[in-house]
Amino acid sequence: MLLKNHFRFVCPKPATSWLTMCAWLLLATGAFAANILVTDLAGTPVTRLPFMNRGDIRIVPLAMLGKFAGFETTVERDKYLIDSPDCVTKLEPRNSFGEVNGAFVQMAVPVEMWDGSLWLPLTNLPDLFPTTVELSESGEVIRLLGIADSTGGVVKPLAQAKPEESGWRFGKVILDPGHGGKDPGCKGLLDMDEKDVVLDIARRAEMTLKSKGIPVIVTRKEDRFLTLGERTRQANAEAGDLFISIHCNNYTDPGIGGAECYILKPAKSDRAINVAARENQVVELERDAEQYEAMTEENYILLSMATSQYLHDSEILGRNCAR
Repeated sequence: MLLKNHFRFVCPKPATSWLTMCAWLLLATGAFAANILVTDLAGTPVTRLPFMNRGDIRIVPLAMLGKFAGFETTVERDKYLIDSPDCVTKLEPRNSFGEVNGAFVQMAVPVEMWDGSLWLPLTNLPDLFPTTVELSESGEVIRLLGIADSTGGVVKPLAQAKPEESGWRFGKVILDPGHGGKDPGCKGLLDMDEKDVVLDIARRAEMTLKSKGIPVIVTRKEDRFLTLGERTRQANAEAGDLFISIHCNNYTDPGIGGAECYILKPAKSDRAINVAARENQVVELERDAEQYEAMTEENYILLSMATSQYLHDSEILGRNCAR
């Protein structure tokens, strides 16, 4: 019980009245009178959770919540893996970042450990357990997304409709043939320009993907120049699930052939750095080359955080494409 860790009761002196003693007891028990109501989807009360204040932020015990939400928790090297319906959440004490199905979630305050349980910020519960937890508009009620079992009190998730097809499908693919217009790219055999070759590849890939029912957007469908900013703005506006930039690299060694796949992350090898520098020289052809921010230490950190979210998926896809 938290009570024994936070309060020490001192017996009043004999001269103290019984009224004073009762006041002490009321003061002590009143500190734990406030709690958070937990209900199921039907509004049936399930339990109440104690909370502790960290400034304006309230933290609640994961162990008590998980008992009624049906969470399964395992611990691996001080990292807690919480399984909930269609969701895996990774948490670590003293860390203000969690991971939900591979995506990072920043919490209002770091995770704390008290009496063998993780304590989490109340406001971040829906972010950490999106398929299981909702908060009321007032933030005073935790709603578990299911119906409470009348016997054990555990909230069982509602039956979910089965997908028509198993497996993950692309929602939309963005194909970006590099160079174009006044930017010819590399020179190849028979004096061919890279910009023409990659445009032909993009057109063929577009037809193949569309034949499989996958929506496709091509950033340029003719020989015209696009700035790097125009390419990224178009991709973001279309809300694509996969962005593929198509290029043809040239080599002085005739023995080199095949395909290369690069994923969006800070380069580590000299070869990758040289390729990125060569391809990004296109900004010299733009009218406003000063629009791009310098790669400061702060921008490097933001870039790493933004690109790491889907890094693993990109690596898998890149290996499959290179086969």
